[in-house]
Amino acid sequence: MWAALLNGAVSLAAPGAVTTLALTFPLLYTGRLAVPLEWSPRAAAYGLLILACGTLSLAAGRQLRRSVTRWLRPRGAFQSRLRRSFRGHGLASALGEGTVGVTTPLSGYTNAGELYRRLWAELRLDPELAPVAPSLARRRALASAYDGFASAFVCWAVVFWVVPNHVSRWPTTGSASMVLGGVCALIAFSLWAEAERSEKEVMRQVVAAHAQRHQPAAGSTPAPRPVEAGAAD
Repeated sequence: MWAALLNGAVSLAAPGAVTTLALTFPLLYTGRLAVPLEWSPRAAAYGLLILACGTLSLAAGRQLRRSVTRWLRPRGAFQSRLRRSFRGHGLASALGEGTVGVTTPLSGYTNAGELYRRLWAELRLDPELAPVAPSLARRRALASAYDGFASAFVCWAVVFWVVPNHVSRWPTTGSASMVLGGVCALIAFSLWAEAERSEKEVMRQVVAAHAQRHQPAAGSTPAPRPVEAGAAD
């Protein structure tokens, strides 16, 4: 539990620190704000500000990325990708495809998002699939970190594009600031693309885990089922 809390704090603090630095850099550079060098209530307030900025950057980055992808990709793309993954592992029958009059636990789902949540629930609760869940959860957390850093670099891009025109002192010229802002925006879009790729890979791994659970690959054996109470008597 403590390891999970520590990982969560780090995943918030890292993008939060980048975002906080972007928001306070004009004040720091012009000398209007000083960084406390020893522990004080002000240092504690900065720590809380970093965590708050990290939370906001993760949430804003994820929502912005998903809004853009929903706008760009065709309607039903997530459902099609999920079904393709099922078919690729030979699990089309689990969706009730190709079998007339046969109802399966998954064939009644009409919403791909709810079906994906069901798969995650089974991944966490099934004793044979539970060992896979932590690694996939870490990959999902990595995708969230990409979203947070992308949001932080967007803040840096806005700072380089807007702030130099409103301050008397700035470390770069106007043209250099525009270029640096463009570089930050490019990094942000690259991070969003990597977050999207990570989420797609997590979905493929979730379906692959279920495929290995129900239809083991040739040459492998499924994990042994736990012995029911009283079965050995």
